[in-house]
Amino acid sequence: MICLATFLYALVGGPETGKTSIIEALKANEELTVREVATDFILERKEAGVSEPWFEQDFQLNILKRHIGREEEAVAQAERLSKGRVFLDRSMVDGYVYKTFHGNTEDEEFQAIDQIIKRFDLNKHYKAIFLVTPHNGSDFVCTQDVVRHENTDESLRLTALTSEIYQKHCPLIIEVPSNMTPEERAQFVLECVNDIEKS
Repeated sequence: MICLATFLYALVGGPETGKTSIIEALKANEELTVREVATDFILERKEAGVSEPWFEQDFQLNILKRHIGREEEAVAQAERLSKGRVFLDRSMVDGYVYKTFHGNTEDEEFQAIDQIIKRFDLNKHYKAIFLVTPHNGSDFVCTQDVVRHENTDESLRLTALTSEIYQKHCPLIIEVPSNMTPEERAQFVLECVNDIEKS
């Protein structure tokens, strides 16, 4: 089980809203960060010859298990380096988001995901969740590529659903402003985190 002495902060939202750019800016600021699992997993499956990995059985379940493993590794690293916090590109709750988005909340995979997530007290596990809305506001366009198969409308709907589902499971949701550079958004996140940790 992850030691709760290390604060975990997750950046969540739809595809291409700017989460990874903020994570990279935080990393450049010498913060401990965790890469998004889904991107790495999709690329791995594509290299294995699977053209659309997101349609494979237990796709979201496999991502969840890997994500939890990365959280555990990051907390161990934080302890070794005497760091008190880690920033995550997405969180385990995304398993709920994507299964709900695709209307698969009654299948065996959802039940397995639910059983795993319920082992954690999410009110304590994540210190805060940062909801990353599209970085350029109403001008947002989601560009599809080898990993990202969602279009603009789907990304916006995923962002809205992410907000809805996270509000049910996590105590503190902070929306990251749009129309800012990744560095400015990272600074906003850090300012919020510093206020949280002072309180």
